[in-house]
Amino acid sequence: RKNKLSNSLDLNLLYFHLGKKASDLNEGEKALHYYSQIKKENLLAALRNDDRVIRLIAYAIIDLIKLDHFEEAYSLIRSFKNNINRSNLYAFASVELSREKKNLEIIPRLLDSARVEMNRTKDLTTGQPNR
Repeated sequence: RKNKLSNSLDLNLLYFHLGKKASDLNEGEKALHYYSQIKKENLLAALRNDDRVIRLIAYAIIDLIKLDHFEEAYSLIRSFKNNINRSNLYAFASVELSREKKNLEIIPRLLDSARVEMNRTKDLTTGQPNR
């Protein structure tokens, strides 16, 4: 079981990197293919092993939004149970998209979602949001 989970984590990391690279090269179809291979049920385990994974997830969310695949982006965000993490992902996506001047029409929705998630949190000192 542990070996299977480890292989799955390694593949997820590979797919995140390949998806990001394809997106950077403006190869949207390839990026979508790689991101579609990610096993969402293993994301949280990957975060326990490496805090940098949340940045890969955030960039995947941004890439999916740029490619008009909002449901897939939302699916990645939903895999986080912590409201603060979800809020951070929405906010990060909005900042990056505004910097790139891409998908400007979605930025207000992302910021509203970040606010909603933050407001769901009763005590901001509880839980440990991923860095």
